[in-house]
Amino acid sequence: MPERGDWCVQATAFLVRHRSRLHGLAYILLLALARPNDRQDALAFLLLLLGFPLRVWAVGSISKDRVLCTWGPYRYTRNPLYLANLLIGAGLVVNANHWLATATCAILLGVTYCATIGTEERQLRELFGEAYIEYCRVTPRLVPCFRPRVTRCAGTGFEWRRALTAGLVPQTVALVLLMVCMESKEEYLESRHVAIPMTLGIAPVDLTPDADGPEFAGLRR
Repeated sequence: MPERGDWCVQATAFLVRHRSRLHGLAYILLLALARPNDRQDALAFLLLLLGFPLRVWAVGSISKDRVLCTWGPYRYTRNPLYLANLLIGAGLVVNANHWLATATCAILLGVTYCATIGTEERQLRELFGEAYIEYCRVTPRLVPCFRPRVTRCAGTGFEWRRALTAGLVPQTVALVLLMVCMESKEEYLESRHVAIPMTLGIAPVDLTPDADGPEFAGLRR
């Protein structure tokens, strides 16, 4: 019978290997549950505008397993790509405006990225040794610092070719399609005169400023 440690290793490997599929399932559920509200569009698009360019910058800057990249966004955080994905995910859940979709995405993205970051850190430590340990010492794991302390910037700079070969085009198309579907759903609900409360995707209660106190969102249909 497998020991407890073996189950942890297997679960981590499963999450890392299938994280793209799990994220896809989360976003499909998000779209199914979505109750978009145009009063939240500005915040949602702000998060997307922060996350998407950061993602492009990150994937166009790194040469995986060739050199320890401490250039570009990797000067400020060790995982700018995952930070970008979390910002994009936050924008989508704000736009979806449904607390259950938010909870599902938070759990799936949280556990998969924790597993992935931990696995990649072990691999990079084995690959680059003391250089990576020193890089970890002066550079935060996820939340960026705005006064980088990396003494040497290693990397070949940003390359569009690298970003494009990392799947930037299909990922962009998928994101645009998801946003178009959200906007179409919002227009459909408005055409049916369905009252959609503003919840920011964080609670099943109406957070609309002019509401007469908190009201369960599910009652306003």
